[in-house]
Amino acid sequence: MCPRVKKQMVLVIFEGITDQDALGQIFDEYFSTQNVRVALTHGDITARDSINPSNIRATVGDIVRGFLKRSKLKAEDLAQIIQVVDTDGAYIPDSSIIESTNLQRFRYTLSTIEGADKSQIVKRNERKQSNKN
Repeated sequence: MCPRVKKQMVLVIFEGITDQDALGQIFDEYFSTQNVRVALTHGDITARDSINPSNIRATVGDIVRGFLKRSKLKAEDLAQIIQVVDTDGAYIPDSSIIESTNLQRFRYTLSTIEGADKSQIVKRNERKQSNKN
């Protein structure tokens, strides 16, 4: 009798539930021959003030280790790790950022980002760009 081989899984890391809702089924179908599991980062880690190019890999590693611990799995149980990130206008020209002091959150249009503090949006976009490169 042959020993049973455990099927490896694909871990997909999404920023939030809306990303998972929009794309989760696509990953399930694409990797239909493998078990797809999901981890949520509960926000865009590339935009966090504490994240920079020197620590982003370690941060993603912490997310993976936390998932493995919660799931009682080992690293060798994973065939692939996929992190889905969005750009949220990170590459939009500064001239397309509009300051609207009455806004509590960002508002995105097809050609602009609006927010209460233009300088903060510019800094966030620069951080997102450097963390994704």
